[in-house]
Amino acid sequence: MCYHDGRSVEKTYWTVHQLDRLDVFDYENSEYGRKAVIAASVQQPPRKIVKVVSQICLHEERIGEHEFFMLDYINIFKPIISKDFYEVCRKHKLNLSVTEVGNVSI
Repeated sequence: MCYHDGRSVEKTYWTVHQLDRLDVFDYENSEYGRKAVIAASVQQPPRKIVKVVSQICLHEERIGEHEFFMLDYINIFKPIISKDFYEVCRKHKLNLSVTEVGNVSI
């Protein structure tokens, strides 16, 4: 990695590889735009994408061992991280700006 003038930067940087996209969004308990139409498309494809979300609920049993992932079929471009992953980041003083997910349903 280098500056625009070609000089090398002083620090080492890493890129995150494409994260797994999990189909764990709880369509029944989450709050989002066009809820009836989108929820129906889950059972009768083609699957519609959720574009406006006001409250996220997740199916925890479908997450498995994933600690860092994206939501599939949801137009949210921020990754979801587990509490354990967040605690490790805090322990190592990695300054993350995070918001707790609304609910996790089982």
